[in-house]
Amino acid sequence: MDKQQDPQAAPRQTLFSRVAWILLMLLFLAAIILDAFFSESGIIKIWELEREHLQLSSEVKKLERDNAELEALIEALRSDPEEIERVAREELGFARPGEEVFLFPPDEEERISENKAVEASAGQ
Repeated sequence: MDKQQDPQAAPRQTLFSRVAWILLMLLFLAAIILDAFFSESGIIKIWELEREHLQLSSEVKKLERDNAELEALIEALRSDPEEIERVAREELGFARPGEEVFLFPPDEEERISENKAVEASAGQ
């Protein structure tokens, strides 16, 4: 007897090839989605870079303000004798002849902030 093809074999084969094709497309789509989110140029990396950009922009603005304040202080020290005297008295502990300087221990909060500043500068 000749081998006769099963009449249901063709529809099963077509169904199998359709399912295989759909699974292959879903796998391909999943790979594209995973790549879009988790690759070096993916969405998550872009979000991280945007967050870092905002943080650095904020830091740059703060440094620009600090720089402007320091430039103003430099200008004042170059041209204003009262500012020179203020810095000499407050920051260097200078006094006029005949004046007495009283030094008080810093508050607890000031000591803590000074210690943190020293530790931060030592860590860099």
